Amino acid sequence: ALSILPGVSRAAATLAAGLRTGLARREAGHFSFLLGSIAIAGAIVLTAPDMTSCSYGALPLLLVVASSFIASLAALHLLFLLLVRFRLWPFALYLPLPALLALLS
Repeated sequence: ALSILPGVSRAAATLAAGLRTGLARREAGHFSFLLGSIAIAGAIVLTAPDMTSCSYGALPLLLVVASSFIASLAALHLLFLLLVRFRLWPFALYLPLPALLALLS
């Protein structure tokens, strides 16, 4: 419920919940990713019909999807490295800025 507030991310909320229940940091990261994948799959289902009407053709669309997937895997790998090495405090220091921007916009 807290993740609907500006500056409180879903990832941070599920990571914190996993850690508070006794999961190891890496397991809490996997837990957070699995919960997020449900929302991602729902977004894909809802936006897929719009993507079929792309005027550029299928190849550019597939290249964008593939590059996005690769970038996402790299970001997840980095997140897991940071989570194991530094805990969540760098992420917590970053969150007030997006919260302030969301409240001001």
